[in-house]
Amino acid sequence: MRARTISFALLTVLGPALAACESGSSVFEPEPQFVEIETAADVVIDVAALDRGDGDASLFDQLAKEIPGFAGFWFDRGCNLNVVLTDRTQAEKAKEILTPYLRRYLETHPDCPRGAGIVVHSGEFSWAELSRWLDAMRPAAALRGVSRIGISVQHNRIVVAVDGRETAKKVLEIAERNGVPAAAIKFTLAGGTSRDGDATRRDGGSTRSRS
Repeated sequence: MRARTISFALLTVLGPALAACESGSSVFEPEPQFVEIETAADVVIDVAALDRGDGDASLFDQLAKEIPGFAGFWFDRGCNLNVVLTDRTQAEKAKEILTPYLRRYLETHPDCPRGAGIVVHSGEFSWAELSRWLDAMRPAAALRGVSRIGISVQHNRIVVAVDGRETAKKVLEIAERNGVPAAAIKFTLAGGTSRDGDATRRDGGSTRSRS
């Protein structure tokens, strides 16, 4: 997986919007909203990686079996290993298991600043959940207007690159039919700028984020 510097608009899926009917009854309908967010070298694991069974997807599958609530990790510009957990009580266990990955990374990147460590972030969805839901969202990849679908480790969500709001709504319809919670999906605007950054490939196939 290549490291990238990406600037894109996130279409954050809000809670279901309440729409009043003439009869006085109400229906709930997910409504995506455009929110401008700048991010650098976001680690996004595409749906195809689940088929290949290599790189980050394979590594994260393995770690998910060892660390309850594991949701992925990445390295930031300070060479800190950032791990996402849905259960922070597993923080010490996660640090113990991930320390060899941090040590190996520091050994192969002599330019890293001193004092790099492991930073724990709280996540809402585990890697096991996101990868299962990503597999269920495969039909969305065939929609006209969808150019990419994958898992954003930093955002702890499935991300879908679309050409606009109407396409995003169609993606949410597929999610509902396939049992994928709308809250687990965020959208990026297709056509956003991206370029190869100076981030470097790290052990295990992930990227070093220059955020």
